[in-house]
Amino acid sequence: METSDTIRTVEPVPTPREEKIDEETIKVLVDLAIRRHDQLEKAYDTLNTRVGVIFGFSGFIAAAFFKSTELLPDKWIQIFACIVFASTVVALAWQCRQAFGVAEVRGLPPPDVLARDFAYGAPLDLRLQLIRTLTTDFDENLSIYTRKANRLQAAIRLMFVQTALILAVFVVAAGAKFVSGWS
Repeated sequence: METSDTIRTVEPVPTPREEKIDEETIKVLVDLAIRRHDQLEKAYDTLNTRVGVIFGFSGFIAAAFFKSTELLPDKWIQIFACIVFASTVVALAWQCRQAFGVAEVRGLPPPDVLARDFAYGAPLDLRLQLIRTLTTDFDENLSIYTRKANRLQAAIRLMFVQTALILAVFVVAAGAKFVSGWS
């Protein structure tokens, strides 16, 4: 996770009016922004876990597929089936790699930076700036999370294609046995 040495802002923070924003409201807003950030970070970690599980299960499916191709009657059919399946393995591995490859997630500013900034500025102004930074980072992280989720969905679809290919091998092998039984 990326952290910065200063609090990032997108646009200037408006000067608060003391009579409208009290200290308790700011505390609640900061707490909500941090909880929102933590929730997205947990969801991000969950997606990483799911991508790993999909990739690992795909290896199990690959082993089963290549063993099942021995049931096919013709070597050319076996070769064709293996080429098609290998292409799905490569595509699934690429989707999983792309899902894991997103490394530009913004983290919370380090506590020492926050302490330094609070020491040199008005606490109310800095808390408002922190809220704006967390909100902006959340929006950017949400788009990264969405891309990761889309990659996971693509990997799941490819895993279903792999499963369908295994079933197709069994259907072709059973059909070949059935036809050869008639001869």
